[in-house]
Amino acid sequence: MKLNLNTPKIITAKIPGTFQKFVLIGSTIFSNKLVLIITAYFFTEVQYNIFNKAYYTASILILFGTLGFDFAVSRINISLKTVSLGALLNVFITLVILYFISEPFADIFKIFSIFIYSLFACLGGIFTFQLLFRGEIKRYVLLMFANALLHLLIIPFVTLLNVDIFFLFPFVSFTWFLLGYPRFKILNRNDEQNLTSLYKLGISTFIINSAVSFALVADKYIVNHYFPLDTANAYTFAWGLIVPLLYIGNVVEKLIYSSTSGDSSKIFRKSLIVLLVLVAVYSALLLTAVNFMPVLLPNSINSVLLQMILNFMITGYALFAVINFPVNGFLFKFAETSKQKTIARAYLVTILLMPIMFIIFNGGAAITNYRTLLLLIWCFIFLLLIIKTVVVFLPRKKIVVI
Repeated sequence: MKLNLNTPKIITAKIPGTFQKFVLIGSTIFSNKLVLIITAYFFTEVQYNIFNKAYYTASILILFGTLGFDFAVSRINISLKTVSLGALLNVFITLVILYFISEPFADIFKIFSIFIYSLFACLGGIFTFQLLFRGEIKRYVLLMFANALLHLLIIPFVTLLNVDIFFLFPFVSFTWFLLGYPRFKILNRNDEQNLTSLYKLGISTFIINSAVSFALVADKYIVNHYFPLDTANAYTFAWGLIVPLLYIGNVVEKLIYSSTSGDSSKIFRKSLIVLLVLVAVYSALLLTAVNFMPVLLPNSINSVLLQMILNFMITGYALFAVINFPVNGFLFKFAETSKQKTIARAYLVTILLMPIMFIIFNGGAAITNYRTLLLLIWCFIFLLLIIKTVVVFLPRKKIVVI
């Protein structure tokens, strides 16, 4: 049966309740990042560092490769072929720029591996998100669990069979894309709008949603490529332990998107309270485990260094998670689209000014201290959060368009 893409789809199957959706969506988010924690327990220090270099290099390519297309595809009629072309161009251009800026890998095989992995991860992510956007929760969950399982299979292939990580990465994302392809074809549309339309709609969403994401990926890229091995591993593992705070927030944001209630104020208040409680509970449990039960930590991580980094890192990210995700959900679910454009313009100005401020602050010297790096990241993401919050909740007549 073909879907009528010109009218909203009515889901006749039983739709999961709010708690069920919270558990289902949350479990997919956590399972897909569980590999970031588990690898530290099975890999050697060197293997763990190589994995992180590959993963966070690919994360930058995926971030810019997607370029807001996941949201844009939900708003316009455009073919899978056109979206694929756009993602291909984005990933290629980003890889070229990244190579000339920092040359993450000198080996052409490694570069090609990361390129293929990133391309199919982009396409799979864009079209899998459409299942969530349409309320097809079960299909979305199954595909996301499949993605998590494929990533977890990297561990035995590396540790037991000694397979090269750079051979496994493209295999993982390409297989995942093939698993979802039959459903992606159903979601395909007539190419009524061209690539330009896709970029116009996607870029404003990208600036708002991905400016912060880039900062959260960039520091791991810097740490794993340029910091000492023990600091890089401890920093990345600490991030892996803290990142569930952001995933909890992301689940709450997705629940706001899927809400059918028209009471925006009530939904926002309820989301904020629920998120505050969840973040506080997780933070307390995490700090207790790391500081008082170091036996739980993997041998590849320096436990003393991890405790120092985690105790400092968790403060900023906990506060950010509580505020950012309810505001973001409110913006894209209830606020006028004009506010989205205003935020995008303000973000663009901020992004352009931040490198200048960084050079002035750091004097052009390389960053060698994780605290300095974190403070710079926090200055950037909290400035963006303040801009977004002010624009979303001030009356329109008081908003100054930059």
